[in-house]
Amino acid sequence: PQEILFELARRARQVLSRFDRSASMPFGIGWNGSDFEVESGRLRLAPGSLGLTCATFVLALFRAVGIDLIHESTWPVRTEDDRQFVAFARRFDLDLATRLDEEVDRGCRRIRPEEVMGACEGATPASYDEARTAGERLAALL
Repeated sequence: PQEILFELARRARQVLSRFDRSASMPFGIGWNGSDFEVESGRLRLAPGSLGLTCATFVLALFRAVGIDLIHESTWPVRTEDDRQFVAFARRFDLDLATRLDEEVDRGCRRIRPEEVMGACEGATPASYDEARTAGERLAALL
């Protein structure tokens, strides 16, 4: 509905304004329900969360307006895939990679950008299989 789109845009402007002042957004690869405060646009990290990826930023923004795009419990823990992701990050920031290793060791669920894209295509919240299938199809079109 258009009202939701307006609220989503308003919330995105709040978050951008806050980011412009602080130039800080914590990074973490696991998703567990973080969102943004209604009044301030401040990131509220869920317990155990280190921060957001580009994909979970979108999930958190939608959650802040009452829309859960995914049904997180259906996502697999992909330890080996996540370790490859952290190995890539290690080349740029050793301290961050160490924190991400801890997240992977705890069994986090990393949501990929194409999965969020796929979740936006159908009914929400989308399961892993729905989001993955749609996301792969949409990514192939790009």
